[in-house]
Amino acid sequence: MSDLYAPYSCMDSAGQEIARVMVQKFSSGLSCLGSTHILSLVWRKWRHDALRIDPYQRIMAMYSIFDILFSFFYFFLGTWMTPAETGWWGAVGNEKTCTMQGFFFMMGYGTAAYQMTLSLQMLLLVTFMWTPAQFAELLERKLHVFHVFTAIFISLMPIFFDSYN
Repeated sequence: MSDLYAPYSCMDSAGQEIARVMVQKFSSGLSCLGSTHILSLVWRKWRHDALRIDPYQRIMAMYSIFDILFSFFYFFLGTWMTPAETGWWGAVGNEKTCTMQGFFFMMGYGTAAYQMTLSLQMLLLVTFMWTPAQFAELLERKLHVFHVFTAIFISLMPIFFDSYN
């Protein structure tokens, strides 16, 4: 086996691969923890007084949901879901777990989409003097529906065409 095909997933050595995987799992664990905390804060406020939740908090809740899914399945589980045949360090998965990981990787679109939504909301509120109520009334629901359906659609399409593996 030549060095070109070394099973170190683009790393020069097994040590570098192990270090990368450990840093990835630790940082994604922190991301999941932070997003879970944000979600719990919004949930508690919603249970206490749902009318006091503003668009920013709803956007952050959805952003956190997509971040938890993406960080946990793609980064935290990472190599564990990769097929064992790859020879990568920690790879114990199979074709189905690889497909599942691909699905949640594509769901990561939701994190970028909600980041753009936050930016759009801030642009409208700060620059164009919109109120949170205007944003909620005119755009928020449409953006939530669009982002969720788009994330699901782009995550499912590769399954139908068997293109995750």
